[in-house]
Amino acid sequence: MPLIFLVCGCQQTPHSVRVTPQSQDLSTSESANTSEIANANANANTHSVKYIEESEKLKICQAQLEALQSVSQPEYKKFHGTFDYLMKSAAQYNGLRKNIDPNTQDTVDSLYHYRANQLCSRIAQTLMDSLVSKGEAR
Repeated sequence: MPLIFLVCGCQQTPHSVRVTPQSQDLSTSESANTSEIANANANANTHSVKYIEESEKLKICQAQLEALQSVSQPEYKKFHGTFDYLMKSAAQYNGLRKNIDPNTQDTVDSLYHYRANQLCSRIAQTLMDSLVSKGEAR
């Protein structure tokens, strides 16, 4: 279940605008609108790239969590419960997010980003420690 930090709707590509030489003001207005659409699409693409990057990080985190299952079952159980709780909480927040003001969205988005990064770092460190201890054991 992927954690969603940024919610981006589908963006339509800007339609070409035909400019007639009869109205210079109309041409300027259409040019400004086309520029705004291009900026909005660039912003959406940036958010999409960030979403993809975060999704990839979470997939790696989940894979490390699954690897931990075969190395240290007690640690896996502990982290699995925490990971599931975080994903469920994030999914619930995502359903409410559109009804929340932008400042609160930024704050809560940052909170979930921090919590996910912290948890994934702890999982990665625990996996490495468990693998090292098994490698050093005789």
